[in-house]
Amino acid sequence: MSRQQRRKKKKDSGGDDMNSAPGWMTTYGDMMSLLLVFFILIVSFSSVQESEFQKAMGSLQRALGLLKSNVALITPSTQSIYIPPRAEVRQVINEILRTMKDIPELENSISFESGEDGVRVRISNPLLFDTGKANLKPQILPVLDKIATLLDTAEFEVIIEGHTDNVPIYNEQFHSNWELSAARSVAVVEQFVDFGINPERFSAVAYGEYKPLKSNLTSDGRSKNRRVEVFIPYEQNSNNEGMRESVRNEKNG
Repeated sequence: MSRQQRRKKKKDSGGDDMNSAPGWMTTYGDMMSLLLVFFILIVSFSSVQESEFQKAMGSLQRALGLLKSNVALITPSTQSIYIPPRAEVRQVINEILRTMKDIPELENSISFESGEDGVRVRISNPLLFDTGKANLKPQILPVLDKIATLLDTAEFEVIIEGHTDNVPIYNEQFHSNWELSAARSVAVVEQFVDFGINPERFSAVAYGEYKPLKSNLTSDGRSKNRRVEVFIPYEQNSNNEGMRESVRNEKNG
């Protein structure tokens, strides 16, 4: 067989071994295998992220109370809040007013306001706390003890609200007026509880500088805005004029 015939035969057969694949097929196969592995990894990562996303969404839904009723983890309390009738609140306030008459230094530090929703006992912060602190002064404890004794005559709800002026505060303990007002309202609640009042009756609220009584542009206004309020709600839609008149009579008497 001539050399030309052998070349032609080799060309027609595609190589020396008829059972072997061309060289480019090996490279192509390797590339396809790598691509397949790559896409499998992409799908795996995507599944993991979706799983984590679902977990995160579940936690958020639980936190916001958006879970279905049969999956809820937090069951809201069904205990009703007792709102006292006007007569009970009037009796307590009248006794507090009588107590104040025996302590002259309280005259300009404690005030009362009767509104449509309840009665507020306002206590000036300087009477309760040193500047920038939330530790009750020892001299105010006997006064709070007397108020606690009167509050303990009935099982109505008591809300303690903390307020500050708009002067920024930043120290090692408190980074904002929010924190300061919260700590002060909690301190008063804890003191009442120490006096033996049922802690379930209390709520502690922090308003910071955002519910001023007077303008914060003057020192006198800022002084009035620094306060703790003991709020006693009473029955809604009742005639409260008698309550207001009682408070006025006791203060003027």
